[in-house]
Amino acid sequence: WQYYPNKKGLVSGIVFCGYGLGTFFFNFITTALVNPHNLKPTIHIQEGATVVHYFERKVYKNVPYMLTALSIAFFFLGMAGALLLDTPNNVIQKQYQQPLIHDQPKNNKDQALNNQHVEVSTAVESKVFWHLFVMGTLSSSVGFFTANVYKSYGFLKINDDHILTAIGAVAAIFNGLSRIFWGQFLDRFLSLIHI
Repeated sequence: WQYYPNKKGLVSGIVFCGYGLGTFFFNFITTALVNPHNLKPTIHIQEGATVVHYFERKVYKNVPYMLTALSIAFFFLGMAGALLLDTPNNVIQKQYQQPLIHDQPKNNKDQALNNQHVEVSTAVESKVFWHLFVMGTLSSSVGFFTANVYKSYGFLKINDDHILTAIGAVAAIFNGLSRIFWGQFLDRFLSLIHI
């Protein structure tokens, strides 16, 4: 935000686009680690009115290895991202620094958020924090639910792990690119609305 203070929505959209598009790659990576030979679910158990499909040991024994490999990959990606962090020089930072709250703060907690350094306890007690927390929780819970169950649901109609992985990857592309759109939308249409 410090480099592009007037394009905060777009910058956020690009950052979150990385999360969405990351799913595209990790969909294929996890499937390659767990089920490289595209084995079909062979264990079928009747649970109520539906039949649930499970993979045999050849597939599910690879899950701990996949979790370890992903943990290592996420660690190195996180370290690379941390090394790439940079702030603009002090002249640019002071010239474009804008307060988090645009109109007059309604209480002392919101007033404290206008300062550059904010204590965690002050932030947690502010109205802005809870507004953003509820928005983030509600908007991400649907995506997390869908990402976790799309293969379980898909196996009811499509009995091919690689095809379901490709479908999830296409969904990840739309997920990532839509975040850029919504970021630009926020910059353009909601710049008139103040928190």
